[in-house]
Amino acid sequence: MNLEGDLTWYLSVLYTRCPITGKVTASQERYIDKLLQQHGMQNCNPVAVPFPAKCDDILAQLATPIENPDPKLVKEFQTLCGGLLYLQVHTCPEISFVVSLLSRHMTKAGELHIALAKKVLRYLQSRKHLYLSWSAQSCTPPHVPGEIYGWSDASFADIKSHDNTHRASSIGWLFMCNNGPISWRSTKTPLIALNVAESEMIALSSASQEAIFLRKLANELGFIQTHPTIIYEDCESAVALSKENRFRKRSKHIDVRWSFIVEKQRHGDLRVISVSRTIMLADILCSPRAAATFSTFRNKILGYQTPPTASGNGVASITHAPGRIDDRSAKASSTAHKDSGDGSHK
Repeated sequence: MNLEGDLTWYLSVLYTRCPITGKVTASQERYIDKLLQQHGMQNCNPVAVPFPAKCDDILAQLATPIENPDPKLVKEFQTLCGGLLYLQVHTCPEISFVVSLLSRHMTKAGELHIALAKKVLRYLQSRKHLYLSWSAQSCTPPHVPGEIYGWSDASFADIKSHDNTHRASSIGWLFMCNNGPISWRSTKTPLIALNVAESEMIALSSASQEAIFLRKLANELGFIQTHPTIIYEDCESAVALSKENRFRKRSKHIDVRWSFIVEKQRHGDLRVISVSRTIMLADILCSPRAAATFSTFRNKILGYQTPPTASGNGVASITHAPGRIDDRSAKASSTAHKDSGDGSHK
């Protein structure tokens, strides 16, 4: 193995490192340009969000099955989704929700699916100059460099089947280190949740499994995790339920997931903390949001401590909204099965 200097290009991702501060960035602007040109959209008008905030009608149309899909449309849709998936797993975590949604219709796509996928391309046109960044010397308080922390959220019963016999929930989580994202996911729940707290617990369970893996990986790489990994959650009921050490009959169907979170907190591996919904970064991974909220959360996820400068491609400068971070574990556990205002029908 030879040392040939700093890494620059790897799997279509451009990496840069500041020799003074040690800041690392990752960008796929060239890949986005290639994807736009491949689909004839290199001169398309940019949009601020990848998916409409008010989307109930669109989701209902997507759930309607297409009996005889056009093979050409299906092939085009699959090619487009493949490119979006590649961007999503590398440098565009903010499109995870819409990519996860579109990927469920790979074999039965129609005109609407193509139109929504191309709207994501229009969004990428507006943000292609943005990049992921990780700081080497600073970190947002109360965190320190090398420390992993995460965000977990859920959108209760937002996924309907075409015949209204199935109601799943969307979940999303995000883990960060040195002010930049290192792992993220957006998907639907594998089981039906009966209330907001249960859907949030399912999201917490998935996030907790990833947190344990990331802790082990970080320790092997020399980034020793001396403190419990913090996972921020915006549903007070879920936070209270995650700290209980007694079984409830109403939680029987999520008993194993609930017990896993409680055990890991008791062993000092994890710590679930309640936060305001106004600073829940994982919110855009499980539900669509308006441009102002979406851009604020996206910039924070990408590692921008200050909003990016406005340019001619439609990206506006946004001031981060203030929020609060506090541990509300002292709340009475009697609220564990009540729907909180922060988590209802996101």
